[in-house]
Amino acid sequence: MTPDCAQADAILQGLKLQLAEARRNATPLRIEGGNSKSDWWQTSAVLPFSLRDYRGIVRHEPSELVVTARAGTPLSELENLLGAHGQCLAAEPPTLSPSSTVGGSVAAGLSGPARPWRGALRDHVLGVKLLAANGEVLRFGGEVMKNVAGYDVSRLCTGAWGRLGPLLEISLRVAPVPVCSVTATWQVDEGEALRRMTEMRRAPLPLSGCLHHDGFLHVRLSGAPAAVEAALAVLRPERREEEGALWTQWRDHQHSFFQRPGRIWRVSVPPATPPLGDFGEHAIDWMGAVRWYRWEGEGEVLAETAAARGGFCRPWRHPGFSAGERGATGLLEQRVTASFNPDRLFNPGLD
Repeated sequence: MTPDCAQADAILQGLKLQLAEARRNATPLRIEGGNSKSDWWQTSAVLPFSLRDYRGIVRHEPSELVVTARAGTPLSELENLLGAHGQCLAAEPPTLSPSSTVGGSVAAGLSGPARPWRGALRDHVLGVKLLAANGEVLRFGGEVMKNVAGYDVSRLCTGAWGRLGPLLEISLRVAPVPVCSVTATWQVDEGEALRRMTEMRRAPLPLSGCLHHDGFLHVRLSGAPAAVEAALAVLRPERREEEGALWTQWRDHQHSFFQRPGRIWRVSVPPATPPLGDFGEHAIDWMGAVRWYRWEGEGEVLAETAAARGGFCRPWRHPGFSAGERGATGLLEQRVTASFNPDRLFNPGLD
């Protein structure tokens, strides 16, 4: 049951009291929502700080393509609301479990197959309300794009995994659901798949997904029916089908590639990077910019290979920064974190 404003205010006051008690006792807090990522990291914080009950859609303006939701709102609830109005979250954040929440999704900052064309989740965050370590409720951004002066803290919160403090409300820009979506498929090897991806990047095609796995290249085309059909006429796939379960399974990490036992690594490299070598079963995502590997060998070897090609790698289900990944944005986040969360009260162990 979604709480009304009075109930939500009461829940927020309870959270503030819990935070004040934790500050007095110097007790670190583990921020929780739906706990769909509870096994992604180890932390010294044993006291949960749950946002699960702080939920509900605050505002939805379909004509303005904007929605504001409390952090504990189930992601599926938000998607159902948007779907009823022919809208969606353009960045396709993964629903890792039925309990996944809006706040957890934004805190993780994960984006789905459409990310190269529709932007990352942080590109669609318009504003947030944040509970700072001193108990203040801080607001950054708003519900329009041109509402930011100085640092855009709302976007720094996206992917910060709670380092700056627990998110309370998030305003998101939404998008219309594509009228038509078709998946084109070819049976090709890795090298040929990368060559075709390079060609497609240069062409004016209505792309919204590109994945090579197990010898097959899958390309999702989304948009007006005429544009999709014109693209299919140019690409001439071996097989075509209306959008099915593939993209949802891959987005939500429910595909068999992710479900089997074993170590999985996520490698980020420039899209045109040639094949990295024999590192076991793998998949190419995001038009070549992300390579997934099921690799039981030394992670340093894969990391060195990625670094030699201008990229970096991290284990799957890893919320921090890898050695080659923490650049200017990561350093800026460290400074902002020191200001918002100086005593490392929230989610210690994520640095």
